[in-house]
Amino acid sequence: MNVADSLTMNMFTYQEPEQMIKECLMAYFQSIRKYPQIPFYLIDNFPGWEFSNNIKFVIKEFPQVKMINNILNQGQARNWNQITRLAIMDKKEFCGVIAPDTIVHEGWVEKINENINKYDLFHHLNFSVWKVNTIRKLKWFDERCVSGGSEDLDMYFRFEEAGIPYSRTLLSEFEKRGDSNQYRNTNEHVEQFYRDTEYWLAKWRKDKSSFPKVMDIWDKKELRRRNWEDIDWYPKVLDRDIQK
Repeated sequence: MNVADSLTMNMFTYQEPEQMIKECLMAYFQSIRKYPQIPFYLIDNFPGWEFSNNIKFVIKEFPQVKMINNILNQGQARNWNQITRLAIMDKKEFCGVIAPDTIVHEGWVEKINENINKYDLFHHLNFSVWKVNTIRKLKWFDERCVSGGSEDLDMYFRFEEAGIPYSRTLLSEFEKRGDSNQYRNTNEHVEQFYRDTEYWLAKWRKDKSSFPKVMDIWDKKELRRRNWEDIDWYPKVLDRDIQK
């Protein structure tokens, strides 16, 4: 099986500089020049009924990109659920996401193909691919994760608890921070995140304790700020929508 024949790739944007997004897209499409069949969605999370000005260039310069306006930013976990549903609607078995400040290099598709029967998730913080049916088995991503990093940690906990193999390093050799990321996701941030991840995973493996309180996903103040307190967090409705 060639993963390129059953994969959708995605990017979420939120007012990132135009040059950053352009660098990311140019590198990405160069990396898949052998696999033009992979559909790509760019999803704008900036609040408003129109695409933000910094991504309007994509319509003209990257006509192969499918554009979606989310109207508002609903959080990373909900975004991941959204693109997983898009993959299902496209009848794809794999779903992937790349951050707009990330530069990927050719060879990642072949690397996944080599390990396609070994792992159900290839995740490296800003560049990830997962098996759609595995995410559905785990009841999608928990949309109570509304703060940065919580979604990633929660995903690892879910995979470990279910005994499903995943890789956090396999794609690392094919991505790096882009030259235009002056204001977020620095290398120091990435390194600190992985130190924290190792700490909490080691703690969980030792005593099977609950999700770390320091990364509490039930943050009532945050939920009030987003006016999400009354939302049914588990998006069971997605399966019903897909069947229509």
